[in-house]
Formats: sequence, C-alpha cells, structure tokens
Amino acid sequence: MLFYFPSCNFTAASPQTSKRIGDYLKTNYDAVVLGCCRPGHKKPAAGDTALTVCMSCSAIIKENRPDITEINLLEWIASNPSFPYPDLKGASFILQDCFRARGKDRLFDAVRTVLDRLNARVIELEENRNRTEFCGTFRFNPMLQKNIDIAPNYFEGYMKPLLSLCSKAEQQKRLEEYCAQFAGQKVVCYCNSCLRGLKQANVDAVHLLDLLFPEKN
Repeated sequence: MLFYFPSCNFTAASPQTSKRIGDYLKTNYDAVVLGCCRPGHKKPAAGDTALTVCMSCSAIIKENRPDITEINLLEWIASNPSFPYPDLKGASFILQDCFRARGKDRLFDAVRTVLDRLNARVIELEENRNRTEFCGTFRFNPMLQKNIDIAPNYFEGYMKPLLSLCSKAEQQKRLEEYCAQFAGQKVVCYCNSCLRGLKQANVDAVHLLDLLFPEKN
C-alpha cells in the first residue's frame, strides 16, 4: 500500500500544492495521505511504501520503520512513466542541492530527470550533489529535542557533529554571502530548509514540487 507524508513544513509553505499532490496520489494510486510523520510513521504495515518530501521525515521514517520502503516523491515521479509533466518551455533555473541529501544519489539523479522532463534548463553549481554544504539555516541551529527523541541516530549521532552553530545575525550574513552568487537568477530546490534559507536571503527561489503541481487555469 502507498502512503504519502506531505511534510508539515512543506504543507505550511505550499498548502495548495500539497493538496494537489495528495489529491493526485489518492485519485490515481489509492494512496493514503497522512499528517505529521512523528505519529504517522506507525500507520503503514510492513512491506508498505512511504513517499516523503522532507529530509527530516525521511530520516525519522527510515530510523523507526526499516520494515517499510521509504522513497522521496521526486524519485517515485521520475520512475513513473505516466506522470503528466507540465511544460516549462525551456525556463532556466540554477539548481540548489541540499546538504542533507548527501549520499542520496538516486535523489540527485531524479531531480535532474524531473527537471529535464519539465523542459527546464538547469544551471549546475560547482558545489553540487555531494559537494554542497547548503541547507538554509538548518546546520546553524541546535537540533530540535523532539527530533533527537524520535530519531537519535540521525539527529544526534549523525547531524549534531556537522552543525556550525552561530547567532541569527551571523546566519543572515552567511546566507547573504552564499546567495550573492545567484545574482538575481531563478533558483529551484527540493528541500524545505533550503527554500526558507534562499528566500530569507531574498533569492527568487521555488520548490520543485510547485513546478510539478502548478495551479490549473
């Protein structure tokens, strides 16, 4: 059975897109749309598939439910030959990869496959894929205790040593210095934290799922 975890943060940022995704999955694949992954990860049965759009959701589900298959929605779409891609008519985007996607080569590939099928032109950064250090301000702040409590191996064992804690003022300075390279160009990303960080630095940024599930005229 197919379960969709829409991500609390993504749903808050893009409520209409989140609804369109849920409706598409329910209508075409009889998927079950859940809410927050913290209680929701208990609902799938062994052998079921969980679709995620959030790096934290992915980590929580993988750590707590090794008996189910967790896959990013973008990977699932890239492997789906019947997905109805909108046509972006050659629109150009700088692609911002996510630090927390390091090691997820199938996700990196899927993102680029999806953008190609959208008829978008991708501009790669030098620090792309496993070389990226960017995840908005995620690594500048302490791990949330509720995340440590539910997935300690990932949030405390893996992520905590990789943090670079700093003040809010320093965070903004680092964001603006990093984002100066975009020079007003459109940026596409696929991580909630990345998108918040880009917008905090006044970058013209969009989540890839908003391009895949636009409002219909």
